[in-house]
Amino acid sequence: MTHMTLHDGREIDLWEPDFSGVQLETFGMMLYRQLRYNGATKRPYCVLEHTIRGARTCLEPKYSVGLGAYGRETAKYFLAHDMHEIVTGDIVSPISAIIGKKALTELKERLDVAIRDRFGMAEPSDHIRECVAAVDQCMFQREWQDLMPTAFDRAAPAGCHDGPVRNFIGDHQIMPQIIPEYDRPGPHQLIAEFCHLWRLVRQ
Repeated sequence: MTHMTLHDGREIDLWEPDFSGVQLETFGMMLYRQLRYNGATKRPYCVLEHTIRGARTCLEPKYSVGLGAYGRETAKYFLAHDMHEIVTGDIVSPISAIIGKKALTELKERLDVAIRDRFGMAEPSDHIRECVAAVDQCMFQREWQDLMPTAFDRAAPAGCHDGPVRNFIGDHQIMPQIIPEYDRPGPHQLIAEFCHLWRLVRQ
């Protein structure tokens, strides 16, 4: 069997993952320690901060009321959508393309099912998956524009998404807040916010 050790000392079988008893704070701490974009950003920017900013965007009234699809349900699944990265790490798209997406996708799916079981979440509908993907795309554009050292038009040639340059924010009309370049929230602040949002969306 192949195992991964978590921050709390538990071991996860990668073939039959089981997150029973793993606390939300453990997910939070490990997501805090995973940097987006392999750390190439102008200041350290972690998966946990990405998750929180995306969930806040889902909860914005102009999206949750105006579009109907956004709101607590989408925020809940957005908070969970990268939880598997406590095991896989944040593998950037160009690396994923080289090593092969099939096996990685299968592993992520196994982990996602186990995570949903841990928190009593149903499999998301296709509609919710689309909503989460839309917010994720807009977060990607916002993050790249605010924090990466090259212009956003370099993202597609680098293999960070398929096809030509796309304006995801314009396509979806979802505009995440600007991300401060030199303001890195600490782990305790982010984990507390993560847990607060989780309680909020599950009420």
